[in-house]
Amino acid sequence: MELYNLYDIPEDKLPFCGGKAARLSVLGKAGFPVPPGFVLLWPKTEADLDEAAEAFRSSGLSNVAVRSSATTEDGSVLSSAGQYETVLNIHTADEFRKAVQTCLDSLHSETAESYQAFMNPDAQEGAMSVLVQEMVDARCAGVAFSKDPLDPTQALIEAVPGLGESLVSGKKQAAQFHVDEKLSVKTDSKLLSEEEALSVHEMTQKIAALFEFTADVEWAIGRDGKLYLLQVRPVTTEDMPTIDEFDPKTDFTDHVVTNSNISEMMPGAITPLALTTSANGLDYGLRKLLIHSGVYKSEKEIPPYSCYFTLSGHLFGDLTPVYAIGRTMVMASKESIDLSICGRVLDSKVPENIPSPNLLKRVFNFSRYISSVMGKGKACKEADRIASKLVIARGSDPRSSYQAIDSHLQEYLDIMYYHYLTSAFSGMMSSALNLQLAPYFQDETEQHAAVAACLVDIPGIESADILKRLYELANEIRKEARKHSAVSGSVRLNAESVRSAVENGSDKIRSLYDSFMEKHGHRSINECEMRQKSLRDDPDTFFTQLAIVCNSPSRKETAANWEENRDALLSKVPSSKRSTLKMLVKFAREGVRVREYTKSRIVKLTYTFKKAYEALAEQMVDRGMLSDADCIYFLTHEEIGRLIKEKEEGLNLKAIRRRRLYPQQQSLKFPDLTYGKPQPIVYQNEALNEAAVLKGTPVSRGIIEGPAHIVKSVADANALTPGDIMVSEYTDTGWTPYYSQIGGLITEIGAAISHGAVVAREYGLPLVSNIPHATDRIHNGDIIRIDGSAGTVTLIRRSEKD
Repeated sequence: MELYNLYDIPEDKLPFCGGKAARLSVLGKAGFPVPPGFVLLWPKTEADLDEAAEAFRSSGLSNVAVRSSATTEDGSVLSSAGQYETVLNIHTADEFRKAVQTCLDSLHSETAESYQAFMNPDAQEGAMSVLVQEMVDARCAGVAFSKDPLDPTQALIEAVPGLGESLVSGKKQAAQFHVDEKLSVKTDSKLLSEEEALSVHEMTQKIAALFEFTADVEWAIGRDGKLYLLQVRPVTTEDMPTIDEFDPKTDFTDHVVTNSNISEMMPGAITPLALTTSANGLDYGLRKLLIHSGVYKSEKEIPPYSCYFTLSGHLFGDLTPVYAIGRTMVMASKESIDLSICGRVLDSKVPENIPSPNLLKRVFNFSRYISSVMGKGKACKEADRIASKLVIARGSDPRSSYQAIDSHLQEYLDIMYYHYLTSAFSGMMSSALNLQLAPYFQDETEQHAAVAACLVDIPGIESADILKRLYELANEIRKEARKHSAVSGSVRLNAESVRSAVENGSDKIRSLYDSFMEKHGHRSINECEMRQKSLRDDPDTFFTQLAIVCNSPSRKETAANWEENRDALLSKVPSSKRSTLKMLVKFAREGVRVREYTKSRIVKLTYTFKKAYEALAEQMVDRGMLSDADCIYFLTHEEIGRLIKEKEEGLNLKAIRRRRLYPQQQSLKFPDLTYGKPQPIVYQNEALNEAAVLKGTPVSRGIIEGPAHIVKSVADANALTPGDIMVSEYTDTGWTPYYSQIGGLITEIGAAISHGAVVAREYGLPLVSNIPHATDRIHNGDIIRIDGSAGTVTLIRRSEKD
């Protein structure tokens, strides 16, 4: 073994120290702020380890990071990202010896050897040196790019409090600092001062110039205020991922773009894998319906991602190609399309360049469309057939497992088409009902409330059954808990006690649990996102939700009489119109049921694909193709195939970098309707005076007053207390367990036929949707009043925290 001070490694030894240590040595010699330390060159024997431990004792370093530095690591061809070990906060000689051994062992770990065998089987075996450096007591840390992945004319600095591991892994959202050519710093964060940001920027640019590559630099600022350089990598491809990497090249001028409706099914930023599976299916289903109905002749006129696409990772719908329905078939209008898709008439115009065929063709197109959507029963059967019978066999290796997934993707696309048939039926009947009623209501809000009141107590609603079964399970758990309790009355349960009751309780509890999982275990929040774990696979979340239901007062499905609501609605129209409207109410109710049913089949099939991709990811990690299983979600389906078949090593690193950008994408918000390409909203929180009234859309009747609780995550939802009014961006079937706890619901987007709205009505929860920026304008603890008939939210009293 040879040992060298990090700053004094001989020139001829640098190639044997590994890319990590070699670059830091060069930079330390050049005066860059590299933490002091030493390098152990190829330690192998017990004597080497003893010598290394003694070197640590005499080094004067009290707390160190012990880091592997392999000769195959951080190169311009192979990054070996995540393949080797680092051990932090080492204080004693015994700890040090073990840490060195851990780093040495990682050279020949199954993962590292599989990686090398897969990526570069003809290469000579690498060697492992060990880099030892003083730990930085970091106030903040992060990464800096000498060129911003989004805009190469500027640089990008990302920072998080404390150590930077959570940022590098993509598990923590970073503050961002952009530095332009004039050294102007743009940021919304105070984590770094302008002087500190410029110091990081200056160091990064000097490093890029020294090594003559685009630099990816890890840095830290200690509690002593000093800047430290921790690691340098070359950006191994100029094709750096960006937050708008998958944006279409379409010119959106004069296009009407919305995230209404689609944001309820796939809210927030979606992963590349979800884009090329779930979102691709949604786009395919709508395009197939338009082609089948004669609106377009072929896919050449409406190619993939014409209807649904991502902008900065967020899913949007382009209404412009859909508005062609109103120009190419009779008895269709822009207003009916708006109501069908968004639940309200939008302030938008139909582009004048959409051609309109002759009357005969428009009649023929309409007949084909009606024939398709009226086949809703067949669509439900076909969706159930696919979801219930499709099995994706796990192959013996990644190639065969990928081929198995790939061979079934068409069925995933097909089930989306069947869902669009039921959705189109539901939307058509709902919009027809609203359009027929419009002349008899002076107040549109009153009309929406009256229609929503007719959509309660619908038999066979899949999403409402989730809470019903949870109540049944919770009641049995409560009964058993009371039997074993030393105190009388109600017993408060936590997630662990509920888990124990299920695992060790009565046969009836276990039977109810198994029945729930068989029926609904595939459901979750944001359930069409491939990365999102289902309730079956996320027991911590499930038992937390079940505990909330156990501790909530029993809430039965609403006893509201929908027929009375319908009759009250029909009393406002002439008797000559009532039979037609009565039929439309019946069809609208049926539309809600079949739409919910095919949505549940989509989620069940999505779960099948989730498990197949999960198994594939495990195989790819075992063979060194991916640094960790989570990386698979940050590759497209096609890229996964290229990585397996063509060994594109850069894709693994690209997935890691995409994951680092994902929190930034998630933080963005967009308007629900734009002409042209949507731009992120920079929202200035307006001050609401007491008694301020926010106007939205009524989708579930009732009046409730209570404290507001802003919900943007599962953690937020788990903090709900009985009687809270939940304020969220959207309704989602996955939020259903929390409906047992809340008194009412407010959302930024939504409609009467939204999945969450359907459940809210079944359980008599007042719900007002389409309150712009509700999660920003309303604060935690504000006392508010919801009027689910008037569609209003009134601020009674601001939270004392404000």
